[in-house]
Amino acid sequence: MQLINNRLEHFVEGLSQQWRWTNTIGIARSVLALGTLITLLFNNVFDLLEPLGMRAGVENFSSMAKISIYNLLSGNIVLTKWISIAILLLVISGWRPRITCILHWWVAFSFSSSAMVLDGGDQITATLTLLLIPICLMDSRKWHWSNDPHPVEAFSTRQKIAGLAALCSLAV
Repeated sequence: MQLINNRLEHFVEGLSQQWRWTNTIGIARSVLALGTLITLLFNNVFDLLEPLGMRAGVENFSSMAKISIYNLLSGNIVLTKWISIAILLLVISGWRPRITCILHWWVAFSFSSSAMVLDGGDQITATLTLLLIPICLMDSRKWHWSNDPHPVEAFSTRQKIAGLAALCSLAV
C-alpha cells in the first residue's frame, strides 16, 4: 500500500509541476455564465421562474431545491433576478475564481431547479459548475483571465489528487 501511495504521490507531484493556471478555465466558466445571463436578461422573469412552493399541485420538494436563491428570496423574484445577473457578471469578469465558483454554481443550480421551462443546457451548466468547484478553489489568482507562471506548490498532495480527480471527471 505504501508503494502505491508513494507512486501516486510522485505522479501527482510531476503533474503539479507542469500545471499552470491559464485563462482556459476562465473561458469555460464565462461561456457557462453567459448562457444563463442571456436567458435571464432577455426573458421575462415571471415567465421563467416560479418560486418553490407556489407551483400548483406540488407539495414535496427536495431538500436541495430549498437552497435555491429563487426560493430563499421568493418574496421578490425581480430582486433575485438582478442578484443572479450581478453574480454572473462577476463570474464573466473573472474576479476571484475561488469565491465566484461557489456563487456561480448556486445561481446555475437555482435556475435549473426553479425554472419552469428548461432545456438540457441549464442542467449541464449546473453540473459543470459543480464539477469546476474543486478546480477553482485551488485557483489563487485575482482574475481568471491572467496567466500564473508559477506551478501549483502551495497545496498538499491530497488537495492535488482531489484537483486531478475533478479534472478527470470533467474529461469523462
